[in-house]
Amino acid sequence: MMEIDKSTQGTLEDQMFYRRITLKELTGIRHDNPTDEDFVFTTIATIDRLQENIQWWYMSCDVCNKTATKESHNYYCKNCDTYPEGLTPRYRIRLQISDRTATTSCTLFDEEAERMLNTSVSFLLDSLDGKSEEVPKIIQELCGQRLIF
Repeated sequence: MMEIDKSTQGTLEDQMFYRRITLKELTGIRHDNPTDEDFVFTTIATIDRLQENIQWWYMSCDVCNKTATKESHNYYCKNCDTYPEGLTPRYRIRLQISDRTATTSCTLFDEEAERMLNTSVSFLLDSLDGKSEEVPKIIQELCGQRLIF
């Protein structure tokens, strides 16, 4: 029989307390593990700032969910090597976070960002009246918050 890894069991609130480590320990594990081996830990950190000059959202291909880049009047998905019929805007919020031991960067993707902000990327884009390069105030207000990652 195989033991079930408790770090992926229980409610989201339960999982926040499993395998807690510092950012220094976490970044050390990541650098010492160059493979893409999965591991689950939690850490408490403060969001120091948004990464500059990086767009907070991207347009994704509905087939593979990868970035679709705009080419003249159409979007192109390099991953699928097509001009996809279906496109969806998604969150990609890059943050600098820190605790008492280290500073590192992390990225909030669609599902996590939507849960954290309690709003969809489509709603935020609509509220910007075509100024999609501007970072909405609700995202800017993440700075200074101390959260469990």
